[in-house]
Amino acid sequence: MPDPQYQDAITYKQPFRKEITEDKHKIFEDKILFLVLDFLRANNKPMTVEDLESSFKQLGEEKSKKSIYRYLKRLEDEDLVVQAGKRVYPHKNKLKTQTLYMRTARIFFPIGKSTSDCIEENTKQKDKMIELIGFLLSKKIGKKMNSNQCLKEFILEIRKLQNDLTIKLIDDTDEEIAEKLKMLDWKHTQYLLDNIGLLALFCEEKDWYKELSACFE
Repeated sequence: MPDPQYQDAITYKQPFRKEITEDKHKIFEDKILFLVLDFLRANNKPMTVEDLESSFKQLGEEKSKKSIYRYLKRLEDEDLVVQAGKRVYPHKNKLKTQTLYMRTARIFFPIGKSTSDCIEENTKQKDKMIELIGFLLSKKIGKKMNSNQCLKEFILEIRKLQNDLTIKLIDDTDEEIAEKLKMLDWKHTQYLLDNIGLLALFCEEKDWYKELSACFE
């Protein structure tokens, strides 16, 4: 570690949240890359390669600086980690610098592909799925579905509203709640996102059944 008289010059302004699309989810399944992100989260401030090396050692993991640089490069390429500034410290009557690394956001929100993207892929198969959903719902509603397109648009509306409400709820949190949110691990964050927006829909003064049943005869 550098001399305790070091000073950190941070140039990156870290946002509170960042949405992570499905193509980046695999990064969080990599144990080592996840650990690097977790060190940066738990520390809640920029870290140097030496800081990260010490964090690995505390877990009983020996990682070389070369390996840590490689992990950071991979995370930078995925836009999950950024070079946030420099640490300046005295060493043998000279000033030395080390690069500081930070998560691109305090918390990451894993999201899947948008419903519209999913529906556009393999349209014939998606149409069959919509028909099956309509068939199952017709038993509950007591009417036959009259339009694939109507039900498809209803699903898109619900998904968009759910996502918009989730983002609004998170962005409107106070500092106390924000501190609790940033401590969530990846799976707990996903659980929160899967449910908070959906439950918030029930708080909307809107007759969802009326809109849904309009797609049935």
